[in-house]
Amino acid sequence: QFISCEAEQIDDQVLKDILKCHDLNNDQYIALANTIKQYTEKCGNKKTYDYLKANSVKLCFDMSSSLNAGGYNYGTQTISFNGTIKDEVFAEEFFHAYQDRYYGGLGQYTNTGRVNIEFEAKFYYDLTHGGVCCETFKRSDMFLEYFLWLTDITDDFTTFPTWDDMKDKYFYFVDQFKIDQPAYDFPTDPNLKPNALFNALNNC
Repeated sequence: QFISCEAEQIDDQVLKDILKCHDLNNDQYIALANTIKQYTEKCGNKKTYDYLKANSVKLCFDMSSSLNAGGYNYGTQTISFNGTIKDEVFAEEFFHAYQDRYYGGLGQYTNTGRVNIEFEAKFYYDLTHGGVCCETFKRSDMFLEYFLWLTDITDDFTTFPTWDDMKDKYFYFVDQFKIDQPAYDFPTDPNLKPNALFNALNNC
């Protein structure tokens, strides 16, 4: 209801294919369409998008001033932004939507495993941005240790790691993350590996 004829002339087919509803003005809609189109130009991101599309997942998008930057509501399958649609915010919340489908519902991780889900989304972003890093520990004393670990397991960000590459320290960093981010201080699920991430990055 907010889209003008001018807005309809943009290349928004990528957005339309997974769009259920939105409450955005013209400028916000255009920004979202451009963001998701650019997002899908990377291999792993395209696979998360294609996974949702293949499973007929449709998303809603809106604005919410109550959020710090953005959020994903698994109950309504809505991605929300606080004022500005930023690449890093969209990427994390879209990955949560992908996790929601891949793991069979994020509602099962409201307590145990919640930190796994949050860490995996940020970890995925860090791995796929070629060393433009790091969302996970960007204002933390853990930054250098984490960055050096990423450099090691990705061979200076030239390849994506396997579970064997990361298994010795992955859950260590999950637990450090919840110390650094008390909002995510929930029990770690030691059996919840980042399989959604591996599914996205396989053959990329």
